[in-house]
Amino acid sequence: MPPKNVDELPKIPHLDKVAHFVFYFIFTILFFLTFQNNKENVKKVANIYILSFVVAFSLGICIEWLQNTITQDRSGDLFDVLFNTFGTVVALIGMKYINKKLLINVK
Repeated sequence: MPPKNVDELPKIPHLDKVAHFVFYFIFTILFFLTFQNNKENVKKVANIYILSFVVAFSLGICIEWLQNTITQDRSGDLFDVLFNTFGTVVALIGMKYINKKLLINVK
């Protein structure tokens, strides 16, 4: 138990939503790069964007559904799904921008 004279840390509103955004942002980039770096898949970049989105979105939905159905102390939250999706979309837009810049620099 912490001592009684220790002040409680300040609460940051909606910190969990920031965590959802950051996790899915990083997850999507890593997932995307895993497939993009495979030389056989380079021609299928558009499909990699779609696959990355579908996997990240599905994972977010599944986790929230599982939280709601199999745990007693947690509940699913549609705003968590929204911020998961937002992190994924921002990551994919960033990857599209970076890939476009890299292709211009290669030519």
